[in-house]
Amino acid sequence: SVSCKSKYYITTKISKSTLKKGKKAKVTVIIKNTSGDKMKTLNAKVTLPSSIMKKSSGSLTKTRSSLSKNGTWKFSFYVKAKKKITFKKTVITKKYVSGLKTTIKAKNLVKRSKYKKYMTIEFRSYKPEPKLVAPSSYAQSMISLLADMNSYAKKKNPSFAMVANGGYGLFMTQYNKDPVSRQKMLDSIDGALIENVFYGWDNTLNKSTDTVTSVHMQTALTEARAAGVAPLNMEYCTGSKAATAISKSNSLGSSCYTASDLILRNIVTLDPARETTANVRTMAQVKNFMALLNPDKFENTSGSDAQKKANYLKALNNTNYDLIFIDLFFNGDPLTKSDVNSLKKKKNGKSRMVCAYVSVGEAESYRDYWEKDWNKYPPNWVEDENEDWEENYKVRYWSPVWQGILFRNPGSYLEQVINAGFDGAYLDVIDAYEYFEKKK
Repeated sequence: SVSCKSKYYITTKISKSTLKKGKKAKVTVIIKNTSGDKMKTLNAKVTLPSSIMKKSSGSLTKTRSSLSKNGTWKFSFYVKAKKKITFKKTVITKKYVSGLKTTIKAKNLVKRSKYKKYMTIEFRSYKPEPKLVAPSSYAQSMISLLADMNSYAKKKNPSFAMVANGGYGLFMTQYNKDPVSRQKMLDSIDGALIENVFYGWDNTLNKSTDTVTSVHMQTALTEARAAGVAPLNMEYCTGSKAATAISKSNSLGSSCYTASDLILRNIVTLDPARETTANVRTMAQVKNFMALLNPDKFENTSGSDAQKKANYLKALNNTNYDLIFIDLFFNGDPLTKSDVNSLKKKKNGKSRMVCAYVSVGEAESYRDYWEKDWNKYPPNWVEDENEDWEENYKVRYWSPVWQGILFRNPGSYLEQVINAGFDGAYLDVIDAYEYFEKKK
């Protein structure tokens, strides 16, 4: 491990090699200043894994008064192996904060006598980030965020609908014992969407949800409806199970969509018996809906980009759903207001609602707000990647920076959605608060 004092990023790169028992090896530490600024007072201390090697000669502690822009500092020493060592190639990234002395530890790298031989440390400039203090309640922090987003959207468009996917524990009496907080959550949303109430459990098409969990989610939909929030449920099933899910949903008074795939890339034909002939302008009027959040089947076809988009819009236009959930972007470009307005008429000529997907609890590295630099040096409000969805990262949603990206800053994601003429937003990963509660 190497200790040093700096306000820069450090990346260590370790190459492969082997060393027999009793043999010596030269180890070189390279510290390169790529920050663009002159560095002052560098202190390096190398710590060896004493169980497998020891210092043979040279010093493990070095000091340098300064390092010029683009300058390189090298120092070497020799080690002797106590046993045969296979050096493992890996990369460690560590962000340094000005004034703190931090140690890069090569833990978990030594397995079956594997260890590093060669190390490169690179210093890189970064903008100091404000310290993030965790909220006293992750659940209440999420409710406050949704309330602020709703207030922002309603000021822009009083009829703009906010549909929360998941996070029903925020308004259920069983979990949120504070009536004021519970009502604040209910006042912040116009629709409550729950997935897998009956089918699609464990990310498996047609797999039934266990009875206890299903009843629990049905209770959430019932409570939402009683509070004046439109209940919706999305099931992942086909055939007779789709018919069963729709029948059970009707009994609950919940609008149901039965998706034929797990990533919402297919358009399921609406049963004519479920179609409505009324104009739909509010969530309370919605009797059916569909979600096409992954339009890759249209993007990955032959033809010009304009033709691909025309085919995509035509396919959506050729449906009679009261409400459709889609992405703001198609083929890398945001839909225009004209595009969105063209979708607000059902095939039967009546009006419907069109809402755009907005991830609240996760950042997506393929979005236009994601800076390329974050792939290597993520900001302090970005958490781990979602194991089930690549390029999706949990975020500390109370971060002012993230909230600025979401809705507070000019050109924010929600502002783009509103300006494009969407009738509302499909707010996803609302249950991110549970992720942080489990990490306590």
